Amino acid sequence: MRIKWVLLYLLLAPLVAQAALMAGRVLQNDRPGALEVSGDCRVRYHSGDGWLKSPVVPDCLALNETPEVLRRMLIFQEDQAFYDHRGYSLREIYMSLRDYLFRNRRLRGASTITQQLARTLFLSRDRTLRRKFIELRLARMLEERLSKDRILRLYLNQVYWGAAEPGLAVAARAYYGVPSS
Repeated sequence: MRIKWVLLYLLLAPLVAQAALMAGRVLQNDRPGALEVSGDCRVRYHSGDGWLKSPVVPDCLALNETPEVLRRMLIFQEDQAFYDHRGYSLREIYMSLRDYLFRNRRLRGASTITQQLARTLFLSRDRTLRRKFIELRLARMLEERLSKDRILRLYLNQVYWGAAEPGLAVAARAYYGVPSS
């Protein structure tokens, strides 16, 4: 039964993802698909049902205000192909499904940095196939409209590092009592 659902997912995922991508190609402001990024790392996306807004970041850091070694470690740990893919990694999805089906391991998300950012900005943590397709669509949209460095900057400033609020600056102060630099 497990194999049947995974095969169905493998067959339908590319078709549904492509249809979702095509549906989100409107680029004008106040229309579905519009994306706005402010200087304080606030992101707004028009979903068609209204604006989705990211959380407010208390201290939005520029990319050059974060240690390079931290950025490199993050990419190494979370998404080694970050600068090579277009928002999602078919290789990671394949490896996750292979491990689940043939090695009896737990199914993992196989999310890229861009997918994690999309989920953090706009989505819940629900583990559903529907949410995963929306995450793929949003990740692809972010990749089309933002540079990799801008995505990385938003990621560093928007994800939760275990502290009460999102962002690297908050986590550095909370855990070590020092600025993030």
